Amino acid sequence: MNNGVVYLNPPSLPASPAYSHGAVIPPRTHIIEIGGQNGVGSDGTIQNPGDIGVQTALALENLRRVLAEAGAGIDALVSLRISVVDGSDLHAGFAAWSEFWKGQSHQPLVSVVRVASLVVPDALVEIEARAVARDDGMTTAAREMWVDFVMNHPDGAAAGAESAATPGTGAWTFGRGTEMANELADLVVAGTKRATAGSFQTLLAIGEPVPAVGRFSIVLDGSGTPRCIIRTTSVAVAPLASVTDEFARREGEGDRSRDYWLDEHRRFFETEHKELELAFSDGVPVVFEEFDVVWPAEVADG
Repeated sequence: MNNGVVYLNPPSLPASPAYSHGAVIPPRTHIIEIGGQNGVGSDGTIQNPGDIGVQTALALENLRRVLAEAGAGIDALVSLRISVVDGSDLHAGFAAWSEFWKGQSHQPLVSVVRVASLVVPDALVEIEARAVARDDGMTTAAREMWVDFVMNHPDGAAAGAESAATPGTGAWTFGRGTEMANELADLVVAGTKRATAGSFQTLLAIGEPVPAVGRFSIVLDGSGTPRCIIRTTSVAVAPLASVTDEFARREGEGDRSRDYWLDEHRRFFETEHKELELAFSDGVPVVFEEFDVVWPAEVADG
């Protein structure tokens, strides 16, 4: 799995170290389409005519640059369509691909066709690609808040480095809908809400990562305005009905009682599960997450 993409390699089909047979792309992702790339330099002319190995390496580097412009790395690649001029040495091209792709955790879908010629003079290879990048919710304003935190918080530089290694860093709203997002963001900023809960089965169904301790998140309100940055301090997965009085109090909603918490979350999760065609009961696993507010300074926890 990469960026939530599930690669399909049924045991009834021949296994290959070079490609996967299929892929399932989850919701809340960006599809990046990359047009045919050739082994050209910045002036648009083919480099090393007659050498498919060098041309493949250059075409892949050009592909990498397009991905970078979209804010993605080569690990976001899902599929490639490679056109090779008839008579070219596929082994040299494959060697360049192997060097480019080494160290990645998955094999993309690959289709290779031989053609009589390509439009670009002296081109021996052309590579089209599709990539998938998870939508992290990071609007321009959210990124500005994150940069402000990293640059100005005493622990900002370390936090920035730590977030790069922690899955799930991004920006999002609490709850569903504008009204709920505004209400819950206000509770966080006011210091009332320091916990949240989500259905474990829902996360799996939509391809979202389970929160991890140390994860930073930017809390948005219903209009998408960033309100604060939080850092996950505790994560546990347990049955819905196992919620404690203390957790309900820290979640900060309604009268902050366990009874209120159960009534509201039963209603919320049951609706969510029905939409996803998932079974629901008081025994469904729930991700219980606690957090601190770290930025802005005026609302941060001490």
